[in-house]
Amino acid sequence: MPVQNRRLRDAPDAFCAGGVRTGSANLCCAFSAPPIGTSVTQRKSQPSATRLTARPLGMRHLAGELATIPGVVAVALGGSRAGGTATSSSDWDFGVYYRGSLDTDAIRRLGWSGRVFEPGDWGRLVNGGAWLEVDGQRVDLIYRDLDVVSRWTSEAEQGRFEIQREVGYVAGIATYVLAGELAINEMLVGELPRPSFPDALRQERPCSVGPSRRWGAALRSASYCTQ
Repeated sequence: MPVQNRRLRDAPDAFCAGGVRTGSANLCCAFSAPPIGTSVTQRKSQPSATRLTARPLGMRHLAGELATIPGVVAVALGGSRAGGTATSSSDWDFGVYYRGSLDTDAIRRLGWSGRVFEPGDWGRLVNGGAWLEVDGQRVDLIYRDLDVVSRWTSEAEQGRFEIQREVGYVAGIATYVLAGELAINEMLVGELPRPSFPDALRQERPCSVGPSRRWGAALRSASYCTQ
């Protein structure tokens, strides 16, 4: 199959999408890609005593309620729940794609317990979100501004990207992560592009670019954390 017709999730050197929820900063960017060289099918087939063997509806029904929030265009499921690697204790990570502005008060009016942040509170790329509990399940919302997503997806198609410094990413976060999310996550409501891995970006070898630059960023972040 030609590379240009393959989705990112099938590419052997997939976009290095990923994220963490940090301790003091409590930053959540939980969308993640499969390990390099591992397809989604291979991941699902790996044995695990605690891994869920089925993908029940679970909290997916929340997408319909999230879609009613003014400004929301689409809702996606990310993380282990979308990738088929969830355990019974895994949380639910929803990408909330909006255009223009997002009515966070409408999220609060849904009545779910937890903390709701404003767009931009977590940084330029990771944006913002919410940490919630719904029916005893941990639910994280991750905001995605479609104008920002569209910009960096287009840049990735041309082989261009930046490594931006964000709280919780000691070596920085690559802008092509936003395109990677579109390619690998489960779209529940709405329609968004499903980009293939761009040949132009492949030639830049983003997953191995600038180790000295990333190491320097990590050292600066570590220094900041100790101050």
